[in-house]
Amino acid sequence: MVSASTFAFVKCEPELIKGIQVKKNGEVRYTSQNGIRRLAATLENPVALQDVIQILLKAIDRDYYVQSAFPDGYTCDSSNTTTAAEWIYVQNPHNR
Repeated sequence: MVSASTFAFVKCEPELIKGIQVKKNGEVRYTSQNGIRRLAATLENPVALQDVIQILLKAIDRDYYVQSAFPDGYTCDSSNTTTAAEWIYVQNPHNR
């Protein structure tokens, strides 16, 4: 039997982003229009890294909203570059 709390996560509000950073260690971070920095991906899943970079670049270029979910206990109102996103959703603002 699996506990429901095993899959608990915090879903941050959709936000526009203004930049991404790819670090030497493979981490991909992004910065929201409000200046909040988040860890999007790590080298633990190298296949997804390229996809995440492309998705975030497209979101910046097209002014798409980005929504991310993080492990339970994450605080969306402040920067955190140590806890990686569980998933990232990108949405066209015309379809909101």
